[in-house]
Amino acid sequence: MGINADLNGSAGDGGTITFAPTHLGVQPAVYTNDDGEEVQPFDGIYTDAFAFFDSLTAEQQATLTSGEVSMCAPGDTCDFATGSGLVGSDLTDEQRQLLLELVANWAGMADEETTATTLAQIEATLDETEIAWSGETTYDMTTGNGISFSISGPDVYVAFQAQQGSAGADVEAVSTSGWGNVHTIYRDPSNDYAGSVTQQAASGTGGGAGAGAPGGGTPPGDGAAPGGSSTS
Repeated sequence: MGINADLNGSAGDGGTITFAPTHLGVQPAVYTNDDGEEVQPFDGIYTDAFAFFDSLTAEQQATLTSGEVSMCAPGDTCDFATGSGLVGSDLTDEQRQLLLELVANWAGMADEETTATTLAQIEATLDETEIAWSGETTYDMTTGNGISFSISGPDVYVAFQAQQGSAGADVEAVSTSGWGNVHTIYRDPSNDYAGSVTQQAASGTGGGAGAGAPGGGTPPGDGAAPGGSSTS
């Protein structure tokens, strides 16, 4: 987990807060705690993702999976495009709500009032938002190599990518590829600390597109985290 909280008290609306960019990751997908209880940290995200996927018609699913899933890491300058995926304007009211519930796993980390404002802003530009998906089409972690998706619009960017391999954290009898090694990034193209002049001046890097990942982002397998630090 790598969270940036940016507070802007000089904004005309009395102040704003953004948690963009934020990195959430999980490895492994399931573990047993000291009380013998099975813990699945991303179950809520997976449940919301497949609720949205399952709500789509076969034609919509085909369009969704035809797009290119992108990754735009913090510190990178990106156009946030996802390619030719499914567009928000093609969704029903129910499907739009399910997509917003999925996005809220990242955009809903602030207080209740800020979350409501953020989600309303995202909803207002949902028609221009593109969604791409690759990987499994059924929520069953006993098979396959997991899922990847990206959600890219004027006011939201979420990338969820399954990582193959263990990232150097091998655990006996525990699978850490596909479903069990996931990196996610949340950014806000309209209010993103990583894309601000202030952040670029402070980091001394000025951003810049990384090589090797769709959309100009740093490949998630590199372990890039907000602020340029590394996470595991």
